[in-house]
Amino acid sequence: MGFHDDDPTTQAFLRHLHHPKVLARDLKRKSYEALEWIAMGIAVGCSVGLAMVIFQKALLWTIALSKPYLTHPLGMVLIPGLGLFLSGLVIGLLPRRIGHGTNAIIESIHKEHAIVHLLVFPVKLVASVCTIGFGGSAGREGPAIQISGALASNLGRLFKFKTIPLQYVVISGISAAFGSIFKAPMAGVVFGCEILYLRNMEYRPLITCMFSSLFSYLTYTAIFRTRILFAVPGALLNYNFQPSHVFYFMLFGFLVGVCASLYIVVLRSIEVRFALARGPLYLKTALGGLLTGMVGLGVSRMVGGEISILGMGIHDVIRLFSDVRMLGVYVLGVLLIGKVAATAFSIGSGASGGLVMPTFFVGAALGGIVAHVFGGDALLFAIVGCLAFFASATHAPLAMMFFAAETFNLNYILPVAISGFIGSWIAGSVSLYSAVSARGQEGGEGGRGVTSGIK
Repeated sequence: MGFHDDDPTTQAFLRHLHHPKVLARDLKRKSYEALEWIAMGIAVGCSVGLAMVIFQKALLWTIALSKPYLTHPLGMVLIPGLGLFLSGLVIGLLPRRIGHGTNAIIESIHKEHAIVHLLVFPVKLVASVCTIGFGGSAGREGPAIQISGALASNLGRLFKFKTIPLQYVVISGISAAFGSIFKAPMAGVVFGCEILYLRNMEYRPLITCMFSSLFSYLTYTAIFRTRILFAVPGALLNYNFQPSHVFYFMLFGFLVGVCASLYIVVLRSIEVRFALARGPLYLKTALGGLLTGMVGLGVSRMVGGEISILGMGIHDVIRLFSDVRMLGVYVLGVLLIGKVAATAFSIGSGASGGLVMPTFFVGAALGGIVAHVFGGDALLFAIVGCLAFFASATHAPLAMMFFAAETFNLNYILPVAISGFIGSWIAGSVSLYSAVSARGQEGGEGGRGVTSGIK
């Protein structure tokens, strides 16, 4: 490889070589820019970390309040209905143009110049606490990302750093939210940059995302004192990848991609049905909550109440990992179908909640079923299925590779990568987030949107 005089890089190099003052000026400018980007990342990270602490404490308090009532059959049906009714009522306070969930933040980055109303913070916090705390089948990350996006957008407009586009500040908010609530800062860095596009990744805000995710994680874990999301069996940590596993996880990746597409279609179909129904949002969400509770009651009657499909689901995913070798295909199948139905009714009705943890649950159950049917290690396929299924549904296989390494074992990177990348490719243009762009353009503006996905 040689130098060419007409190459811009070569010209810049020669200019620096012959003009030290030019080099010094460029180094000074780059250093100043780096400090601005790092400072912005730290500010967003600390703010988001504190917001996630408030969110989590409110959730824990509400869960403790409603848990005794959810043990009674009638309460299992009525309490989610009440919670989702309140969620729909609170969401009605938001201007319609603001939208809901991760989808709204992605859409603001692509179409709204990353401007997010600060009112999103309190309204989404209260609405999400009502949904999740009262037993709705939903996770924290959707509202957490929208809350963090609102904080980041307003911080970016407050500081007005000239070198940092506001879109990148909001992307760093996404990274901070994921990195803190899932206790995986490196996965958060990549997730924020990866979910915006189907076949592309936004690399430019990585430095800001790095510091926002790290400081959000440090702030969050300083309060809650735990640094791992899943307290999994020790057997998970002893896994060693074998060359023969490549073929198995390739086949598993094809299956995961197909199932993830079907999962999204089901969720989307229920959402469309609720959207077309007449009536105020709070009545739709109340109906969704009652249907969710009925599904939860039915599942508990069929398989017992050890693993629930209602609520936030973290402890249920952990229990699924612990018991998957003992659970049969029937039990795992009931849990999988029940979780898909409950999530579709909870989120599809329009209530505030996220899809990461429900998707983790479905992927883990799917992996366990595949292992039992074909004679594999149910524990191994449950954990790979958990992450690869989510990677396929969101087109975020790189983030799930980092998540595997941070949460479980470095050896899980390879099986998650094989199944996740293949699954993501098979899923094609179908995504959990309908606002993702099919291609990236300069300045963070998106190309044409994807037509299949949910908010």
